[in-house]
Amino acid sequence: GKSNLLEAIYILSIAKSYRTRNEKDLIYKYKENDIDFTQIEAKTLHNQIESEIQINYHISKPIESIKNKIESKTNFTKSIRLNGVNINSSTLVGNLTAVLFNAEDLDIISGSPSVRRKYIDIFISQLNKKYLIALQNYQKILIQRNNLLKIIRKGKANKEELYFWNNELIRSGTYLVEERNSTINLLNKLSLPIHKDLSDNQEDLNITYLPNISDITQENTVIKSFEEQLIIREKDEILQGITLVGPHRDDINISINKMNAHSYASRGQSRTAILSMKLAQAKVLMDFYKKEPIILLDDVLSELDIHRSKKILDIATKYTQCIITTSDENLLNNPNILSNQKFKIQENNIFSTLK
Repeated sequence: GKSNLLEAIYILSIAKSYRTRNEKDLIYKYKENDIDFTQIEAKTLHNQIESEIQINYHISKPIESIKNKIESKTNFTKSIRLNGVNINSSTLVGNLTAVLFNAEDLDIISGSPSVRRKYIDIFISQLNKKYLIALQNYQKILIQRNNLLKIIRKGKANKEELYFWNNELIRSGTYLVEERNSTINLLNKLSLPIHKDLSDNQEDLNITYLPNISDITQENTVIKSFEEQLIIREKDEILQGITLVGPHRDDINISINKMNAHSYASRGQSRTAILSMKLAQAKVLMDFYKKEPIILLDDVLSELDIHRSKKILDIATKYTQCIITTSDENLLNNPNILSNQKFKIQENNIFSTLK
């Protein structure tokens, strides 16, 4: 249950689950003929101002189908409230800031490009609500354009109809590319000294943006390159029925001592690299919102040597709120956390405070 606790806090920060795209999975028990409900709620205090954040999830069947035992699709609803007022996801983001590290974050290095895109998208969305809206809009445009490509492939539409959606794709996509580029450059700059410290000056971390469309170092190159690539790949896109050009195919290269971490990093090195990126992210959030984020470290110290573990705790525990989970009771004797409050979680219940 310890990971569930950190996930609940993080959902209140980014307004969605990082573990599943299908938020129905967040509801613990699902009964065919009952209404199922899950609520995540927290009270926050900043500058003597108290706020209440609440996210509700409902799964239900229409009353008629329950009474008459008729098979029908279930209804899933999600609502977000801030101080009792209904709000949307983009409005919630920023009210409670948090940075999470868990074992699944190793996929940022070892996993597919989509995992790295998801990481950077969540990061930027915490800083820039306009980016979150642009990302959602881009995904809608992508669906419409892909549908049109399939229709053109069947001969039921003309290629000229792509002109409108190309312009929409370029408009939204260019903004995403520019924001990713600047954010990744900042992340690279801040992660390097943190990683040097954690690795005792033995390793250099480098994070590089790999945009799908081409080199973006020159002014107006993004739009021009976007347009050119769409023209070049048009036949392939119609043949495959999918959009092959745009930021939905971007990637990020993470290297340690100039070696691609995806291919060469050990699990310990990967953990250190991701932790460096997350701690750099925390610094960016703190500078932006003028308040410290909550640091959530889920079983962070496994597979790390004593020296790196101490370094991480030295940095992380400087934050006002840092929640660390572990199944290793020896960690409780670490000098960095001896004086901190401790809880025990068993069978999904927080049932006692440890002294």
